[in-house]
Amino acid sequence: MSKSITKPIVKLNDAVKKIESGKSNVKINSASSENELSELIQSFNIMSDAIKKNLELEKELAISNEKIKNEKFTTIGLLSSRLS
Repeated sequence: MSKSITKPIVKLNDAVKKIESGKSNVKINSASSENELSELIQSFNIMSDAIKKNLELEKELAISNEKIKNEKFTTIGLLSSRLS
């Protein structure tokens, strides 16, 4: 196989392994040629961006849920102290 095929495949495989290990900011630089490998790399980069955004949204949601939970406990504590 020529390096024009194997090199992008190796880069793609390495990037997949990085995402698999938990890294969310993974991009692959692709050649400007318009072929199937370039399209695959572009699709990978779009997927990588989506994964990163989803992870950020999950973190924000967890923080919001924790704040709501704390507010509920505070409210319950205030109500129970008024009832005592």
